[in-house]
Amino acid sequence: MTTSVFDKAVDTITLDVLAHLALTGWHRIVFEDETSAPVRNWLGSLDKGHQEKWVEIIREGYLLESREPARYELLVTGVTTRWAECPPKATLQDAARFLSRPFWILLEDAVSDRNFLLKMATSEQREAILQREGAGALAFGHGGGISSMPRTIEAWTREGLHGHLRRWALFDSDALRPSEPSDQSETLRQHCIMADVPHHQLKRRNIENYLPKFALSGWAFGSGDRERRNIFRAFTALSTAQRSHYNMKEGLRGDLARKGKTAGDLFDGLSESDRAALNNGFGRGIGDLFATDAVKEAHLRRDGSWDEMNGVVTELVAILR
Repeated sequence: MTTSVFDKAVDTITLDVLAHLALTGWHRIVFEDETSAPVRNWLGSLDKGHQEKWVEIIREGYLLESREPARYELLVTGVTTRWAECPPKATLQDAARFLSRPFWILLEDAVSDRNFLLKMATSEQREAILQREGAGALAFGHGGGISSMPRTIEAWTREGLHGHLRRWALFDSDALRPSEPSDQSETLRQHCIMADVPHHQLKRRNIENYLPKFALSGWAFGSGDRERRNIFRAFTALSTAQRSHYNMKEGLRGDLARKGKTAGDLFDGLSESDRAALNNGFGRGIGDLFATDAVKEAHLRRDGSWDEMNGVVTELVAILR
């Protein structure tokens, strides 16, 4: 909060909008100089209860910033809004309008991908994300699939120079082999880059490829279905690269009609019995395991997926501050 906000008649009502957002955990407020005469005069004009709340907000802002610095900053100014500057500047009224809208996390599927993301968080990170969601400060957006998400990114850019701020996207690589994202996934990634939207393109094919073996073993052996056991045994015999790019939902047969880039020789050499077991996949609902206690942090760490995805969550939580 720059001192210029307090140089003229102070819009205390709009300031209190920002105060409410700070008190409910949406944002933190750090004053450029809370000891300056204009700020002291404004604080002195408030009734005691009102003044105490603002003193609390000021102290809390400094404390939070010293512990965990925010990744992004918006300078609230008494002059002119300039979204294109770094950091961006906004008048008090523009800042209140902008900061009153939730941080938007764009996902291919707002249910399954949300569950996946939360599983990749520590308990403290998960609590921070859920607290913001519960307060209305964060929303998970349903992108309608990887082919539809670029239109959402384009809509954000049409909002103006601030359209990319308080946005983040997560999406599949849809890669049939290592380091070969699908054309649609690459198109979406390029849209994010051009719009300056922070994002993460999964290194593995889909979220289902991050399911640890322990969770899949429960799915396989928790029923009397022999086919489930057969596919689990064949899947665990695959190499790490094969497991990371296998079509978990529809199996090898699900890729037969794919055009363009193919899996090449990634699955060559499979025995006839393993190929037969892996033909149909685990089923379209296998990703629902992320909503259950079958997926545990210890197993994600052992599987190696934690190394990629918890770093992503750590970055996201930093952006949310």
